[in-house]
Amino acid sequence: MTPKERILTAQTFFDVAVRLGNSVREGSVTPHMLKKPINIITGGPGLQLGPKEYTPQQLMEVMENFVFTAMGITAMAADQALDEALGAKNPDDVSQTGSLRAIIYMLRCAFAHDIAEVTWCCASKYQREYSVLLPHAGLIKFNGATVNGQYVMPQHIGGLEAYVEMLDLALRMV
Repeated sequence: MTPKERILTAQTFFDVAVRLGNSVREGSVTPHMLKKPINIITGGPGLQLGPKEYTPQQLMEVMENFVFTAMGITAMAADQALDEALGAKNPDDVSQTGSLRAIIYMLRCAFAHDIAEVTWCCASKYQREYSVLLPHAGLIKFNGATVNGQYVMPQHIGGLEAYVEMLDLALRMV
């Protein structure tokens, strides 16, 4: 897979996660739709999932976690694509490109270290301020020292809107 294909795949995954979350929020995907048992042909004995009941609140929470986790998965893919296309990162590089790479890398690390309790774990060399200017979200400032040890929250990187723009920018860089 090329770096461009890797980021395009990540963007598609994130897009589907957000759209599914929105469908649950709007009520077009309901707990009732997930209630029936299913059989999935795997080439082996097959996967059988019995009936499962979710409350609307449980389904909404699952979807929020799905979108949040999609950020981590896509950050892993984007980080790898940027490394493949541009070479090794330099934590001292606070240019637009260096800052984008550092932010995506820090997001990737947060998810990779503990998927159950996603916290920023910024190595000392990344405990500095990085800035990325995005067309719609504007100037995003990320300070590794300030967020280090905190639970990851989308607003730390300008929100989901900014993250989508960061993926677009990463795609243009590879």
